[in-house]
Amino acid sequence: MDTKTWAAKSRSELLRAAEQFRQAIEADREWLQYDYQYGFSSIPKQKNSAAMGVGKIGGKGAIISAKHPGQLYLQLWETGPDGKGRIVETRDLRKGPPVVTDEMGTIKVYRRKNKVDWKPKLSQLIEFLQANHSETIQIRHHYPE
Repeated sequence: MDTKTWAAKSRSELLRAAEQFRQAIEADREWLQYDYQYGFSSIPKQKNSAAMGVGKIGGKGAIISAKHPGQLYLQLWETGPDGKGRIVETRDLRKGPPVVTDEMGTIKVYRRKNKVDWKPKLSQLIEFLQANHSETIQIRHHYPE
């Protein structure tokens, strides 16, 4: 069974968000054209594409996330004075020099061409929103079950 939901949104807010999203995609165009996976020099044949704790880097806890297409981030964390963990640094693993973990060796970055091209879809959405003069837009969300 399919679930259908309707939502009313401000046309001007949607237009502004779509234009900002298109600018962000343009700025990161080189990086977003790929999906990323990662592995470790200590486990050469394994590739990962989800969030994973990777031990420590420079004495700080480390987590890698590749769960969103076109993104690959490393977060370093430490325990704060209140005893709770807190993120102290986020690194974009798509850019910059290789990172070496304390336990698992060098983080290897793998990329493959991403089939989704958001630019034409966003351009069509922006043209539609610019041509429409209604204050609100009805959006149909469709969730197949």
